Amino acid sequence: MENVYKPILFSTPMVLANIDGRKTQTRRTNGLEKINVSPESWQYCGFSIKGDIKKGIDPNIYYVFRNITTNSRLEIRGKYKTGNILWVRERFTEWPEGEFQYFASTAMGDELGIWKPSIHMPKKASRLFLKVKSVKVEQLRDIFHSDARAEGVDFIVRPNPTRTVFYNYLTKVYDSNELYSFMTLWQSINGEDSWAFNPWVWVIEYERIEKPLDFIV
Repeated sequence: MENVYKPILFSTPMVLANIDGRKTQTRRTNGLEKINVSPESWQYCGFSIKGDIKKGIDPNIYYVFRNITTNSRLEIRGKYKTGNILWVRERFTEWPEGEFQYFASTAMGDELGIWKPSIHMPKKASRLFLKVKSVKVEQLRDIFHSDARAEGVDFIVRPNPTRTVFYNYLTKVYDSNELYSFMTLWQSINGEDSWAFNPWVWVIEYERIEKPLDFIV
């Protein structure tokens, strides 16, 4: 079966985390808007697979939720599947000669006014490729400490005594554990109330790979 490619956006700090090999998970809410109107009203019940791989039809995975108040049932088609290859969109610019440069990998700042938002990056400019290893759905605050670290949060190692201290993305200092660091990262992107809201998220685990030979722009 042919590779299935899908675009995915990352902020500059998370692009760097992917390049450094610190990031192997990402959490996304796209496609879960209906249940995230009131996330605590829904219970995850499992998934169903629809399609016939024997006939060359790539099966779709539907995640099943039950409303605990009305007992109604909702099936949501998964956006990502194991084996999908994600091509990363990041902040970039294109020079007149057709070469691309990436904000995450340069010392040039915003003052030049040359950088384009990641949403506008064309496929031919992508330099990072991620192969999906697993997908599951859970509420945001179900995350474990090890998963928070796999989200690529930044850290430093301090001596005397030796200890790892994680970055607080709101106060911009290293003073947190990995879980608190991820909480502040999520809040810095989605707003300070977003952690307490506890939305349902796709948990996508992946590995970085080289550019596939069949990647067509």
